[in-house]
Amino acid sequence: MHARFLYLCCYTVAWIGFGISHSNANSSNHPPPKQPTSAKNPFTVEELNDLAWNYLDINLDSAKHFALQAIDLLPKDTYPKTVTYNALGTYYQRKGLYDSASFYFNQSLNIRKTLKDTLGSINSLLNLGSSLYDQGNYNLSINTLNTALTYLSYFPHNGDSIPIKGSILNSLGVSYIELGELSQAFKTLNQSYELRTKQNDSIATARTITNMGHLYMFINDYKTAEKLFLDAISIFKTNNISLEEAKNYKNLADVYLQQQQYELATKYYNQAKNIFLLGGYQDELAATYSSLGHLKELLKNLEDAIQDQTTALTLYKQINDLDGIATTYNHLGQISLKQERYYKAISYFEKAEEIADSLNITSLFINIYNGLSRAYSQLNDYEKAFKYGALTDNLYTQQNKVVNQLIKETYRLKVAEQEKMVLEERLAKEQAEQKRLKVTNYFIYGIGGALLLLFFTLTLNYQQKLKLKKAEEKERQRVLEINEIIQDQKIHKLDAVIEGQQSERIRISQQLHDRMGALLSILKIHFSEVSDSINTLQSNTEKRMTEVNSLIDEATQTVREISNDLRKGVLDEMGLKTAIEDLCLRVKETGKIEVETHTESIKDPLPPALEWAIYRNVEDNGKGFDPQSIPESESKSLGLKGMRVRTRKHKGMFSIDSKTQRGTIILMDFKIDTPETDGEEYR
Repeated sequence: MHARFLYLCCYTVAWIGFGISHSNANSSNHPPPKQPTSAKNPFTVEELNDLAWNYLDINLDSAKHFALQAIDLLPKDTYPKTVTYNALGTYYQRKGLYDSASFYFNQSLNIRKTLKDTLGSINSLLNLGSSLYDQGNYNLSINTLNTALTYLSYFPHNGDSIPIKGSILNSLGVSYIELGELSQAFKTLNQSYELRTKQNDSIATARTITNMGHLYMFINDYKTAEKLFLDAISIFKTNNISLEEAKNYKNLADVYLQQQQYELATKYYNQAKNIFLLGGYQDELAATYSSLGHLKELLKNLEDAIQDQTTALTLYKQINDLDGIATTYNHLGQISLKQERYYKAISYFEKAEEIADSLNITSLFINIYNGLSRAYSQLNDYEKAFKYGALTDNLYTQQNKVVNQLIKETYRLKVAEQEKMVLEERLAKEQAEQKRLKVTNYFIYGIGGALLLLFFTLTLNYQQKLKLKKAEEKERQRVLEINEIIQDQKIHKLDAVIEGQQSERIRISQQLHDRMGALLSILKIHFSEVSDSINTLQSNTEKRMTEVNSLIDEATQTVREISNDLRKGVLDEMGLKTAIEDLCLRVKETGKIEVETHTESIKDPLPPALEWAIYRNVEDNGKGFDPQSIPESESKSLGLKGMRVRTRKHKGMFSIDSKTQRGTIILMDFKIDTPETDGEEYR
């Protein structure tokens, strides 16, 4: 059945037994190379072994040629010789000469055991198990492969042992399928798939996928099987492995055959057949002819079906494939039933039964017994018909139990897988959420840190500005203090000037009064005496004397007025109140300015210096002015500056209230403390 239905694949690297080639070449494009003509072989043993392994996937006869040359150069029982034996074993296995294949694999195994090469021995066991499978000896194949697993359990699972374990599990899976142990097959194939997937070995994974496709075909899940075979074809085609690609074309055709898509089945069978013919792969070619014969049988093209089955039978016999021989006899029996050649059909079924007894393949027995029951029924031999019918039902029931068990197991695993996917999805979401929260937290921390840094920066900046402002304020205060000191100095200077002016005026007034007034008075007296003595003078002389006398009187009056103006005698003699009233009266008498005087709050006497500070003239034409346009520091008015300086000197308040076209009010406000007020202040 394996040659028609299953694909066993357990290639590993050349040094441990199987070589892998990615070439698409075939025997027609790569003829066997000519043997060297010189007596001495130009190649080393290692080079010959490499050539043998490389040509196993290109041209089998060339591979054998190089392997035999290597054996001639090798001493007995050396490791390179085991590599050559494995190459020869693989050659005979692919040629379908399984006895020879088993011989060379056993030779390699014995040498490697002697050399205590555990990993090499495991590989030789794997090769031997594969050969036993191809012979249809599934139980012995399983025992051999389990021995390899036992050896492997004592070997460290490093980079070399893991691929070998994947191959062993893959081979075990297909052997379990042949024996109908579907649960075991499903388990081992899944283990192989997981190992090979983790190793990222796409080619090895594709081989396990292929066998999983066979398993799903066995339980009639053709949709899943089709997908798996297409995936495998894609991988093998990408890697230019034409043999495995062709095997999966045949597998895909088997799926379409079961789904009654005969046109597609024919297409893919022929694609596979052409590749097998070019490569000289007899076992695969025999299986393809058998499948084509079965397809033509379903299409009722019975003569062509017999021809294809006969070709397949011939090829199977050449390679001694018992499973293939039994399966082909069964197909020939089924065709004979349709041709109503019942005795011939019984003959074919009995031959198939005889071979199947050594294979113990349940599905094959069901087909054989069912055919015998139908043939004997047509020959009216109901006893035998009933006998084989009962055997068919019994085996069918057993197989259904196995299939149902596998379906349940598959369902359970699918549910478990779905639950695992849900859990993984949930875990992924939780991890994504945690990652998002982590990123969010980092973002928040970052923003918080940035805000905190900004806050500290702004605070520091504010403090710096505050310090700067305080420094500027302090500097401004210092400048103001300096300006005030300078202003006070100016005030003191101006006050000194004013006081000096006032003292000088008083001195001049006193001098005019005392000296000029006295002289004029004496002059007046003497002039009067002279006037009396010259009464007798002429009239014209008298007139002149009168004029001189008038001039003397006028000079005396002028000196008195100047003295009064300089001294302001009203202020000295009568006090501030009377002086102000007198001043306002004189201004009012001019008739130019209307003046109102209010002096009720002034209580004489006041300190002389204060009286002089208050007593000042302000002349204004009534139009007013803008006091803001005349800053204190820039004022050029001596009168205003003098009033301001004297007010400040006596700790008073000076203000100007004036607007254009409205007039002017100048206010000097003093707090006065006199003995008469008993310390009370008044203004």
